[in-house]
Amino acid sequence: MSAAHDVMNYGYMIDSDRKVIFQAFEGRFSLTQIIACVRRLWNDPAYSKTYPGIVDISRMTPSAGLDDLNGLVDFLKSETQTSTSRWAVITSSPAATAGSMVYKRIMAGRHVFEVFSTWESACEFLQLEITERPAIPFLPDMGGAEPTPSVVI
Repeated sequence: MSAAHDVMNYGYMIDSDRKVIFQAFEGRFSLTQIIACVRRLWNDPAYSKTYPGIVDISRMTPSAGLDDLNGLVDFLKSETQTSTSRWAVITSSPAATAGSMVYKRIMAGRHVFEVFSTWESACEFLQLEITERPAIPFLPDMGGAEPTPSVVI
């Protein structure tokens, strides 16, 4: 495993003009760390649970098991701040795709959630006219390495 995947990086960007949320995870995360990232997003005054969003986990190292996924779902179901809008996740590994499909099925009553392998298809699903992945800044206290450059699609 490369050193880049040993480091946990998380960042988000809330585009208030377009009313959309972008999140990015890189590296290996524990359930506790993922919940901390979600809480960090929710604490942002610009956060709205009615905004749709894209979560890019294509550079996240799959390490969570079914117990972790169930823990995340239990947490999200118990919180009033959990999104009620449409979400797209971008994955690149079979394990992340499988976990995302399980999440989609379990959370179907809470929000619409679809799994994609490209930024372009995620944007189409959310009906966003965005031509490149925004440079989502990683938070210094949540890993904080330099963000991965935007990828033009």
